[in-house]
Amino acid sequence: MLAEISVWVPNKPGQLVKVLDTLNMVNIQAFNIEDAGQFSIIRLVMDDPNLAAYHLDDAFKSEYQIEIGQLIAVELAHKPAQLSSVT
Repeated sequence: MLAEISVWVPNKPGQLVKVLDTLNMVNIQAFNIEDAGQFSIIRLVMDDPNLAAYHLDDAFKSEYQIEIGQLIAVELAHKPAQLSSVT
């Protein structure tokens, strides 16, 4: 299992840069941004989620909502129909 950090940020210019600048000490392996009306949810997978959560909480605890969750990752060959082989 992997840890995923979700950060709820206001839907305003510059918010992604603020989050990424705060995380310049960890390796971000994947991320996704989801529009949720007045907010966006930035979901990040990184090599040290606890360190990342500490720095995000320290920088934005009163400004952003931050959560750590679990996810499952599956590595597949880059070929058609590979997802159907996952059981």
